[in-house]
Amino acid sequence: MWKDLIFNFLFLTATMLGLTFYLSIKLKKRILITNGHFSLGDILFLIAIIPLFSLDEYILFFTAGTIFTLLIHILINQVKKQQTIPYAGYMSIATILVLVFQGSIRNNFAQSWM
Repeated sequence: MWKDLIFNFLFLTATMLGLTFYLSIKLKKRILITNGHFSLGDILFLIAIIPLFSLDEYILFFTAGTIFTLLIHILINQVKKQQTIPYAGYMSIATILVLVFQGSIRNNFAQSWM
């Protein structure tokens, strides 16, 4: 279990550092990821859910949850314009869905790989 916690944290750290590096190059100046790009609450939420997943599940959840977040934001933005994306809020919805349907997801995922 400790191994998963450490690797999940390292994955998240690498992702945030990669995003910081990418935005720094794109904007041609050194940036701090929490200044207008990704809120501290979003990062704390992603740290808080680390114990819920193994490494492969965390990577899959992070990727699918981010896509889910973007799709939900696009749909909601059609009705009510928002300048920011409530990432942690939408990811919490994804987390609830995963936890509620975790047994079904694991069974279907395992069967598809067999």
